[in-house]
Amino acid sequence: MGVQSTSGKILHAAVANCHIDVVRVLFEDNPELDMNATSEEEDSLLIRAVCTGEIDLVSLLIEHDDLTKTPLSRACREGDLEMVKFLLKSEADINYTGGDKSDSPLFTALYWRNMDVAKYLLEETKPDVTWTASDGMGMLHASFTKPEVLPDLLSKSVPIDGTSIWGTALHMAERAGYANTIKILLENDPKPDLEAVMGENAANPPEVGYTPLQLACENSSFECIKLLLEAGASPEVKNKHNEDLVDILLRSNAESDDREKALKLLFSAPYSLPVNPSALTEAGSSLDVRNKEGYTPLAVAVSKGNKDAAKCLIEQGAKVNIFDPKYGSILHLATSNGDLDLVKLLLESGADPEMVDLEYGESLVYTAIGIQDSTKLYKMMRHLVEEAKVSVDKLGGKLGYPIIRAAHMTRTSPDAGVRMLKFLIRHKARLSVTDDQGRRAAHFICASTSQDAIKALLGGGEQMNESDKFGRLPLHFAAPNPDPTCFNYILEEFNGADVNIRDQDRWTPLMWAVRSGSIATVEKLLSKDADIWARSHDSDQRGEWSALKLANFSGRPPSLTEQLVPKKRTRAKPEGGEEEWDDSFHRVKTGDKKSISCDSCLVDIIGLCWTCIECNDGFSLCFKCFDHRSDFHSPEHDFKDVGPLYDDESVAESAKTHGTEEVAGGDEQEPNLTGGAEIDLDEVELEDLDLDL
Repeated sequence: MGVQSTSGKILHAAVANCHIDVVRVLFEDNPELDMNATSEEEDSLLIRAVCTGEIDLVSLLIEHDDLTKTPLSRACREGDLEMVKFLLKSEADINYTGGDKSDSPLFTALYWRNMDVAKYLLEETKPDVTWTASDGMGMLHASFTKPEVLPDLLSKSVPIDGTSIWGTALHMAERAGYANTIKILLENDPKPDLEAVMGENAANPPEVGYTPLQLACENSSFECIKLLLEAGASPEVKNKHNEDLVDILLRSNAESDDREKALKLLFSAPYSLPVNPSALTEAGSSLDVRNKEGYTPLAVAVSKGNKDAAKCLIEQGAKVNIFDPKYGSILHLATSNGDLDLVKLLLESGADPEMVDLEYGESLVYTAIGIQDSTKLYKMMRHLVEEAKVSVDKLGGKLGYPIIRAAHMTRTSPDAGVRMLKFLIRHKARLSVTDDQGRRAAHFICASTSQDAIKALLGGGEQMNESDKFGRLPLHFAAPNPDPTCFNYILEEFNGADVNIRDQDRWTPLMWAVRSGSIATVEKLLSKDADIWARSHDSDQRGEWSALKLANFSGRPPSLTEQLVPKKRTRAKPEGGEEEWDDSFHRVKTGDKKSISCDSCLVDIIGLCWTCIECNDGFSLCFKCFDHRSDFHSPEHDFKDVGPLYDDESVAESAKTHGTEEVAGGDEQEPNLTGGAEIDLDEVELEDLDLDL
């Protein structure tokens, strides 16, 4: 490897780790050092420096390269106003995009909702407000969720009717129900085109040809519908299926209050749209004929929450006990929507709450637990169990039983999950039931953050010493929980718990804990003499593992891994003889962290992820559980492995992907600023760099 290449790698590593002194020494020794020696997958040197937030480091790099174009867009994405000011002072081009490599700085600030940066650019610079991305997204599209910045943009003559794959800014505001944004756009002079239609390149093909008013009806947003009608939008529009606004409203999934008000508005003067309530039962049509999705007219009415239509169909003789693989039964549809009035109507009309086709899945109480609205959930459960006397122990559903689904629910909705758990226990639900992996409610509770849930189970008579099909105890599920609450509670309640008990793969609780559990859990286990020498079974997919090897693979910090190395390098083996600590065995690259948890052990997946390509609702396994798939998953289903295995990929510079209308609404992942650099600057002394070769 040449001097320039070696120095270049050291330079990139020094910048990524913010070692300014090392960077300065490298430039002093070699002023001609190439700053652009990166692969296409890696961030440029300046991009890495900008992401550190260190202005002195950025300034040092600019001094050693004749740069007139700086990574201003990346600074705008990071929301670092001081860095933005510094780059502009260093003659960064406010409209630079590098061809198609980056979004414009102003668009980037708006898209990533960094409003202080956006306002500074609007007030202190002259950005091109007419710039658009390749998908048509412009300044108004990027800021429709932030109405406070719209007047400034509109005052600079930003195109108000610019069309993107999500339509105009008015389309986007109507679709998402941003009434304040709609008001500002409608008050502008000129007003937006109220009859603009979604183009053929629409991101959501069913919306092609839709006006903003049709999108508002699709989402049953009464306030938005009213604003558009009062502004002069035509109520006579129809979509490509010849559906008018009433048709669109009737099949919408929104809450009925808004929909009812919108329908009354459309039926009243001056709009007075026609309606034919008997259309579903007109002469010659079959009451129980199914559409291509398997829905009968009654199933459609129930799924859309249309009680009047459902009542009319039942009175005409429509069957209420109809099953289909996609939705179970019509009663299941009403239950899953949390529509208690429709559930009562169906039960009064003869719907059988105990009819469950195991091929189709869920029992009725199991379905009810999936209701997202906690108020609707509790009312539904009380009616089904206390009034309709539906069984709480009926088998059916992905997890088998309602009590297990309630336990699983405590992981994502702790309050509602605990409430359902207590409700089911109070109504004598059996705690000894298991799912197809042998997991009980206790296993799922231990993967949650709820101590109340554990107390409820123990109070109901649950045992914590029952293993699943793979020898995993609740303790094994509690150990990798990032929240140590459940783990600590179990150890305190069961003082004699064996902290070295192994599962079927010979994993100890310590091995589970180092994978993703809290450092406090690891230290608690070590304080109770957890065995750091223990190794798992070897296999094709998993290999042989130790606690230290798993910690390294999981990217745990040195403060943890150092505790997993024995002070004495040899020990007497339990079966006789002596064992020597092998440092090389425990070395492994850091695995790539996936944003999905394993459907067997419930731990966030690291390394390869195996995903079932047959299951529509998604089913993924980690490297530990994949070998056991045939014991609980259909042998006819194929899996695909999703990489990468190791965390060695760089983060790209541009924020070009606009794959969703939602503008950077979720949490952004932390960029991998070290990229491909494999040099640890903390272990390198300046005199060791051999800069004079």
